[in-house]
Amino acid sequence: MSQNSAILKTRFNILKNTLTLLPKEPILKDAFVGFFVTFLLAGGFFLFWKALEFFDNLGGVGIIVVNRLFYLYFMGLFFMLVFSNIIISYATIYRSPEVKFFLKHPLTYSKIFMVKFLESMGLSSWAFFFILGPFLLAFGIHGNLGLDFYLASIMFFLPLIVLAAIIGTAVMMLLLKIIPNKRTLIAILVGITIAAIFAIIRVDVVRPPALDETSFFLRRLLPYTNLSNSLFLPNFWVAEGITAVIQGRYEQALFWWLLLFSNVCMGILVIHSLARRIYYPVWEKIQSPSATKIYSKSSIDSMVNRFKFISPDSRAMVIKDIKLFSRDAVQWSQFLIFFGILAIYFGNLQSYSYHLYSPMWKSLISFLNIFATALVLASLGARFVFPQLSLEGRSFWVLGLAPVSFKKILLQKFWLSLFFSLFISVGLICLSNHMLEVSKTIWVVSLSLIILSCISSVGLSCGLGAVFADFTVKNPAAIFSGFGGTLNFALNLIYLLLTVGVVGGVFHFNALGRIAGIVILKKYLVLCALGVVILSAICCVVPLYLGMRALREKEY
Repeated sequence: MSQNSAILKTRFNILKNTLTLLPKEPILKDAFVGFFVTFLLAGGFFLFWKALEFFDNLGGVGIIVVNRLFYLYFMGLFFMLVFSNIIISYATIYRSPEVKFFLKHPLTYSKIFMVKFLESMGLSSWAFFFILGPFLLAFGIHGNLGLDFYLASIMFFLPLIVLAAIIGTAVMMLLLKIIPNKRTLIAILVGITIAAIFAIIRVDVVRPPALDETSFFLRRLLPYTNLSNSLFLPNFWVAEGITAVIQGRYEQALFWWLLLFSNVCMGILVIHSLARRIYYPVWEKIQSPSATKIYSKSSIDSMVNRFKFISPDSRAMVIKDIKLFSRDAVQWSQFLIFFGILAIYFGNLQSYSYHLYSPMWKSLISFLNIFATALVLASLGARFVFPQLSLEGRSFWVLGLAPVSFKKILLQKFWLSLFFSLFISVGLICLSNHMLEVSKTIWVVSLSLIILSCISSVGLSCGLGAVFADFTVKNPAAIFSGFGGTLNFALNLIYLLLTVGVVGGVFHFNALGRIAGIVILKKYLVLCALGVVILSAICCVVPLYLGMRALREKEY
């Protein structure tokens, strides 16, 4: 048996064994996962469907907008795939413990690289099918398109995934060749990404304001979709090919597919050649102490020790948590990327003249911004806050012997996570409100909602993280993707729908004139405020109490 077939057979057996374990998962977990996957897919389909209906109502300009957005959508997917591969390829190809195992066997460097490349491509690309599916289904039903549209979309999207993986991996390899220091490398990638996004969406704020929806799309949106129509971008080849299939021009569609496929083949040859030359030298540099030394001692210690009102034992735990987080550049880079993108978007709201629109639009956009910020916070909380206790590992029993109660340990993690969550989220919402020039009422409501959302999200993540703590698992992805992590994110999502969704709906209906009188509006707001406060208290206090009790009863 050849080396390639042996490795592929091993991968197939791993996948097969993983699938055989799925029926053994708890029924409640399967039910939760199935429900929320269905909910997210249906929600995505509904949003895309409503967007297409909205463009239909614009009249003749709607056809132009839909055509441009079709190209823009694939451009967004392509660049997200490239960036996802840049981040994941580093952890999979260079930091995976499995690489050391492969290097002990008679395998060439290029073969080891290609195995890990395929794994990295799968990990970074599978979730995008959940984004693509609802869009294609809504677009196909809206346009009364046949089966050939869906088949063509899959045929074109698969090579696009491979090409994005090739580009992302090649960029990572070349950057690591130049800059083997992990912290510096990811900081540069984050800076380049944010600068690129800022350059794309930045527009001249002194342009005349749009007066209605049609003018808005003609003056504001369409000029910035020209980039997606560039002949040199692969997303243009995909959109052109699918459009050709829709119009029955199959020979032209075949031309675009062959152009995409030929570039994939060329890309595979390029990264295979790079792997032969630089894969092992770069991997060796990354494993060296000089490449992993990214922390200078006294800065964090001296900063935290200035807060004398915090007890010494709590300061020691805070210093430990901050050091662990700062040493993992993959973690803090995700915070910078997601919240950096939101900050750039919020900072450019006036560029699109949203602040000059009617109160109805400003109110709607303001609450959508609150929901987006809180949702990102909840997802990152599930990714980083929830696994904190489990990542203490088997050494957690040491804390049980120390003169520190489990209650204090859990509350320390809660207050530290809450501090950083409030610092980022409140700042973003203040920026959004300032740019939109919203009323004082929305200022108060939006800040109250985001503060309560932070408290609830961190309380849920810390409390459930203690309830479902597993000190035998070292991989954070395995921790938050389990039943506890799924339940945590599901409850966060339900909370946001019941709070931000309901309060935002009251303001939206009031702006539309469907709530008669200021007295009725005040009654609705009082009821909403009471409900949000009670629900937030339950989401914060109950999980923390259950977490403290679970830690006291756990055997170490």
